[in-house]
Amino acid sequence: MSRVLATDEALTAAKQMHQQTGDLLNKINDLQAQANVLVDPNNYDGPEATKFKTDWNGDKTQLQNAVNSLESLRATAQSVVASIMTAGGGSGS
Repeated sequence: MSRVLATDEALTAAKQMHQQTGDLLNKINDLQAQANVLVDPNNYDGPEATKFKTDWNGDKTQLQNAVNSLESLRATAQSVVASIMTAGGGSGS
């Protein structure tokens, strides 16, 4: 029989990971919204604006990759919490 161990510390860590990845996703969404304001030529235009738009296109792709990774990590953390709770590990707090 395989060993199953899930301490309160593991449960807390999984819950915090789930919460923190959600917080990061919210911050990235906020950042993307602000960048969308800056790439609109009605809000910001000129040589530096053009440079920003060019840079933002690459940055936006990298941020989307980070979002995808964070969403996967967040789902995994939620799965860990559910697994621990189903196994009766942790105190449930």
